[in-house]
Amino acid sequence: MILYDKTEEELNSRAIEFLKNTDITNINTPGSRAKLVLGAINKVLRTYYSTLDFNITMAFVSKANGEFLDFIGELLNCTREFNESDDNYRYRITNQVYVVAGANETAVRLSALAVDDVVDILPTPYTFGTGSFSVHVITNSLDNLASTVIEVQKALNEVEAYGIKGIALAPKILPVKVGLALAFSSDVLPADRVSIGNQTKKAVKKLIDTLPMGGELVLSDLVYAARDLGERKVYDASVVSLFVKNKATLLSNYRPYWDEKLYVKNEDDVSIV
Repeated sequence: MILYDKTEEELNSRAIEFLKNTDITNINTPGSRAKLVLGAINKVLRTYYSTLDFNITMAFVSKANGEFLDFIGELLNCTREFNESDDNYRYRITNQVYVVAGANETAVRLSALAVDDVVDILPTPYTFGTGSFSVHVITNSLDNLASTVIEVQKALNEVEAYGIKGIALAPKILPVKVGLALAFSSDVLPADRVSIGNQTKKAVKKLIDTLPMGGELVLSDLVYAARDLGERKVYDASVVSLFVKNKATLLSNYRPYWDEKLYVKNEDDVSIV
């Protein structure tokens, strides 16, 4: 820390040491005028120490938060996105120098991630030969995938270097359909079985949809997702069918190619038997 903070007691003690070298002699009596004046002055001075210490702390990106972090970002022409957290904003500020420089992977990544609905990207160099690269776009939902890829392409055009060609691509989507057999405890009512089944559909869909591009679908993970629901009312589960691109596949783990993404179109594509 640049400034060494001092307590009110430390300030009073230091001031009394200075007064000992003056003609003022009545400085040790608790009710002396000198001591009362020093106490009042040092009480005010102590608040300045606190304020200065806080302001110095807020001047560092690693410590600043809220509007103080906004001020630092504005100095670097890096404004906060709507509802952006301090941690995420702090990360962008610390990498702003690379964004300003442009034509580097950090600039490409941050510009693409700033597009709505983009959760991750996979940049690949030399996809179309020397002086080219591609960026596969991973989104929260496939509903607006095409328009999101277009927006990412616009962002790439702003940071790529002259003579460099960057292309935004969507992963190859592999629609998945899954059939699960659930074994319920004997005390589970029919109505509760329907509710647990619907929860299982949501859990399985979420698990598959959040797999990364090229991520392997592990059947045991689907079983665990089903058994974790319903307060242990599902004592067993098994995968009875698996369709990828509307084609039945072997009941074993499925790994797509690196540029493919598994996705469940809707919850009805997860059937419960």
